[in-house]
Amino acid sequence: MQQTEKREETQTKRLHLGCGRNILPGWVNLDIAATQGVDVIADLNDCANTPLPIEDNTFDEFLAEHLLEHIPNPLPLMQELHRIAKPGAKATFTVPYG
Repeated sequence: MQQTEKREETQTKRLHLGCGRNILPGWVNLDIAATQGVDVIADLNDCANTPLPIEDNTFDEFLAEHLLEHIPNPLPLMQELHRIAKPGAKATFTVPYG
């Protein structure tokens, strides 16, 4: 009798914030506009009033390129990212200033 080893699939779930037209394959692409390739439509400026339409503890990684400088009050966004992040999640923010 041969035993088969069960392997748990571990796929990294990644969220691309404010993707615009830069749709990344293998990522969940989020933007305010419903354009081709956008998976989740949400206003990141309104996180204080409207939670992101994503379940808690969903994402392993976040990417935001040239996004934070457009968010007047980033704390509610950061709180939402914390809510939807899995423990130990990685976040990369690219900004035009140092």
